[in-house]
Amino acid sequence: MNNKVIAYIDQQSYHGLERYDANLLTSIKKIKPDLDITFYCSTRFKSKVASGIEVLPVFNYTEHKSKAIKVFSYLTSIVKIIIDIYNKKIKIVHIQWAKLPIIDLLFIFFIKFFLSIKIVYTEHNPVEHEKASIAHKYINKYINILSNNLVVHTKSSYENMKNMSGIDFRKVIIQPHGLMKLGVLTKNYNHRRE
Repeated sequence: MNNKVIAYIDQQSYHGLERYDANLLTSIKKIKPDLDITFYCSTRFKSKVASGIEVLPVFNYTEHKSKAIKVFSYLTSIVKIIIDIYNKKIKIVHIQWAKLPIIDLLFIFFIKFFLSIKIVYTEHNPVEHEKASIAHKYINKYINILSNNLVVHTKSSYENMKNMSGIDFRKVIIQPHGLMKLGVLTKNYNHRRE
């Protein structure tokens, strides 16, 4: 079994984010051709990616108008991902967003502690989380604490995270938007899960 099996999850992989994900994953695959990548994405994702990247469109919650049906659809997608990553013996899961934070927190907790999977989480805007409700703020804090690595896009985001207690800053990676310095990000895809 390949020691470098990863999953990349972006629930919002359509429009501009679709191109970003396609370019990012293709570039990672070029830098680290030995990675087996499974990309869990929106059913709206239509872009091509490099060979060796399995694209699994599982998120269709945006197609529904009812909030209750959106939540149920999102939860169903998360359960499908858990089953798939378990069957594939995924070692690392890189999560782009926490769309429904309590569900995402439970997902991260489950795969980290019950499946022994390493978590990479992209923290897009820590300042906005500080302005959020108390519940959302604490959920996001615990997502950050549970993650093995955190990706931020700017040095100012990194500095803002220093206000969040409980975060080990040795695990924070500053990865500028775009495809610069991908080696910094891909070096963290070398963890093993037996």
